[in-house]
Amino acid sequence: MTTKSPELPIFVCATADTNLAVGKRFTATNTTDTLQNTFAESMGLREKNPIYIVTCSLTKICVAQPTQSGIVYANTVIAHKHQRLHMLTADCIALALYCSQCHIHALSHVGWNTLCTKHISRLVEKINTLHKCGKEYINVTSSPAICANCYINRGWRGVIKNYLLSLTNKHYQRQRSVNLRGIVIQHLIRAGIIAKHITLNATCTAEMPQLSSYRRDGTNRTNANLAISGFTSRNKA
Repeated sequence: MTTKSPELPIFVCATADTNLAVGKRFTATNTTDTLQNTFAESMGLREKNPIYIVTCSLTKICVAQPTQSGIVYANTVIAHKHQRLHMLTADCIALALYCSQCHIHALSHVGWNTLCTKHISRLVEKINTLHKCGKEYINVTSSPAICANCYINRGWRGVIKNYLLSLTNKHYQRQRSVNLRGIVIQHLIRAGIIAKHITLNATCTAEMPQLSSYRRDGTNRTNANLAISGFTSRNKA
């Protein structure tokens, strides 16, 4: 006898060839065709409405309509449980938030500059306003991202980054390395997310050859990491 288990959140990250070296933007769904077949369909996400997020802002949050699909130009998209979210990253964090009760979920591009704003707290409040289940039901996970050992600031740009981060993050200590995950966790906890509900992927993009890394590959990089998030129902025999 086959029974249907509760819907489970799914979050995967893999490398997609995007021809970044020749200046092509993520403007067509065929960029992820192979990955959809490999990951999304195998996890029961085949029927989901795919939304492709093109990062064009540090803090813009879009709320998807129930039947919406296709390309959305924003930093973050909040979607319904029947919709699948896609986002390209290199070393930054693709941050996934979801409600375990109503299954509203969001995917957000988070880098050092986003952490100089109140974007994460605004996102948490927006989700809380939409689903009204309470922040205690919001869970957070993420894609692989660059680790503090590999994210080293150098030169005058590094000085500026450190200065801006120290202005907007009280517990940030000016140093050459940037701990993106640590700062994200601080922002989430300050926004009211329960610490045990935060599980960020510890894999470093710069240390993992199978993943794309701007810090590691520089201008020679011709691909990006594709993060896919959504919900699926698994059948149990």
